[in-house]
This record gives sequence, structure tokens and C-alpha cells, in this order.
Amino acid sequence: MMRWRRSPTTRWVAKGVRRAFGRQWRPFSPSYRKWRYKLPRHVGTIRLTLLLVIMAGFVGWHEMQPTADAQRLDGAIAGYARIIDGDTLDISGTRIRLHGIDAPESTQACMAGEQVYRCGDRATQALADLVRGQTLRCDPMGMDRYRRTIAGCKIATTGQDIESWMVRQGFAVAYTRYSYAYVADELVARIARRGLWAGTFE
Repeated sequence: MMRWRRSPTTRWVAKGVRRAFGRQWRPFSPSYRKWRYKLPRHVGTIRLTLLLVIMAGFVGWHEMQPTADAQRLDGAIAGYARIIDGDTLDISGTRIRLHGIDAPESTQACMAGEQVYRCGDRATQALADLVRGQTLRCDPMGMDRYRRTIAGCKIATTGQDIESWMVRQGFAVAYTRYSYAYVADELVARIARRGLWAGTFE
């Protein structure tokens, strides 16, 4: 049977430890050797556990740090708007997606009777006419997948709900995938056959 031998370096280290802690410490006893050879098996687990703890701590710290978006969402966004399309606008560099409505894309065409018209351009122009020269107040609700701020917007001086007006006039529809707030306005536009509801659209 192979015997476990002590190297000169090992004997020198053990001698120094015994001097420091007393002769009762026996590093070469069978129990010590058993513990010594089991330790390497657990080193990988210990390292993995420490790594996971460090990563979890970093993620938690990162989540608690304020970001520009979070600071921006704390209060309302106010100012004059530049219109992008029928449901998107820009205020001082912040791109805003109007909450709860969906307007045709700028290049989208629709039918009114047998006539084809650019309903996307018409919705964009209607929104531009509504807010021209007006200060808007938009209350942020979150961010969409394109990193646009989702917000409900009103004309600051009159309190006119922009989304409600766009849907009621038939330039946009209620976006029921995310909100039912403007379903009643859409029903009014349907009955009156306004805007999009005067013909067909996709």
C-alpha cells in the first residue's frame, strides 16, 4: 500500500504552525488528510457560488441606479410638438408614442368609395393642425420596444385629450391591445362614418 510521505517543505510549514498553535494541532493525522483531499472537490462549487452572489449583487445595484429615462418619466413632458405621424410626436428631443390609439402609417393608403387616398398623410396632417402653436402636456406611462415614451397628451391651455380627438374624428382607431380608453370615441366615429370609417382600410 502506498504511504503518504511528508516533503521537507511540508514538514517545515507544519513545524511552524505547531509552534504558533500548539502541538495538539496534527496536520498529518488521518482526519486531516481526509479533509485535505475532499476540499478540492468543493472548490469549483465555492467559486461558482461566489460568482453568482457577486453577479446578483451587481444586478441589484444596477437596477437601483437612476437612469435618464426613469428621471424623465418622473414628471410630465411639456412643450411644443413636432409631428412624426398620426400617433407619434417629438417634444424637445423626446419621441412620444400616443397612448391607446393607432393611426395609419405615413405611407399607408386607404379606400373611400372607389377612390384611393393616403390616409397616413391625412392623419399626420390632422394631428399637426390640432397642435400647431399649442403647448402640450404629456404624462408618461412607460416605454415601448422602440424606446419611445408612451404617454397620454393634452393641449395645456384647453385640456383637450389629443388621443380622444384623433379617434373621435376617425383619424386613428382605439388600440385595444393595450387600452380600452378610446373605444367609445371609436364607436362615435364609426356611427358618423368619419375619416377612416368612411371607407375601408387595413
